[in-house]
Amino acid sequence: MDNQYYIVMNNKQCGPYAWEILTQMAHDGIVTADTLLWDPELHDYVRIQSYPAFENVEFIKVPVVAAAPVHIKKSTTEVGASAESSIGFVLSLLGLICLAILQVLPFEIEIQSRGWALYSSIEHDLNMYRLWFGGLVVGCSLVVIGLVLILGGLVKNHSDMIAIMGLVFCIISFALAGYSFTNFQKMNDSYATLQLAKEDSISYEYKRYLEDSRAMKKHSDSIKDVTAEIDSILS
Repeated sequence: MDNQYYIVMNNKQCGPYAWEILTQMAHDGIVTADTLLWDPELHDYVRIQSYPAFENVEFIKVPVVAAAPVHIKKSTTEVGASAESSIGFVLSLLGLICLAILQVLPFEIEIQSRGWALYSSIEHDLNMYRLWFGGLVVGCSLVVIGLVLILGGLVKNHSDMIAIMGLVFCIISFALAGYSFTNFQKMNDSYATLQLAKEDSISYEYKRYLEDSRAMKKHSDSIKDVTAEIDSILS
């Protein structure tokens, strides 16, 4: 039992140790049955309990203590990223809704085929054109701000599903905005045309008002003349 033995502890070769020392280490629980020991005959490491010199040594079984669950608190950066993504998602959704509404605004007059239109229809369409221009500006602004927040969230957390959905909304919104901008000049010309039509209509109505006023004054003067003549005859 005077042999010296090498063992592996903490992933390092330790020793040499005498048989008595290793036996004491086994009793103290420092060396377990699964500790690796160098076998000079095999030129390899084997379990110490399988080595002949240690077959009858009692090894203390070290109980395996279950690790307590660790609750990892989200860092401030991750929480901020989640809030960023949520706000960006809401803004991108609002922008998408705003730009989608522009595509279905109820215009009553077709400018290209317009011959004559009611004043009420002209006024209605002028309000729709103002809503179209304003909605385009507001929708694009919401989407751009939302995109900046979403990209910030994705940089901090690439698997943020809210940010990914918001990014999809932004892409759809930019497609709608691009389509709207292709019609921008057409809408601007139509608005200018209707504005002129409104001014012409107002001018026409004013002329009619003046003509009606003159006709009523002339009619009133005629009635006064007849009344005066009847009074002169009766008197």
